[in-house]
Amino acid sequence: VTLIEQSDRILGKEDPDAADCVRRALERDGVTLLTDTHLVRVERTGPERRLALAAGSEPRTIAVDELLA
Repeated sequence: VTLIEQSDRILGKEDPDAADCVRRALERDGVTLLTDTHLVRVERTGPERRLALAAGSEPRTIAVDELLA
């Protein structure tokens, strides 16, 4: 599972310590967190789906099985 967040941290409206606690718990459970990351486009080639992302100034592409908005 990968969580993409546009902000520099998850739960941006919550207390930073609480958000950090949730972040650590998610990471312990195997969730990949990509913060400060924006979705550029969704690409589909046959059955394969990929997300084109912008993380800071670096482009990145990841393969996905499902996409939840």
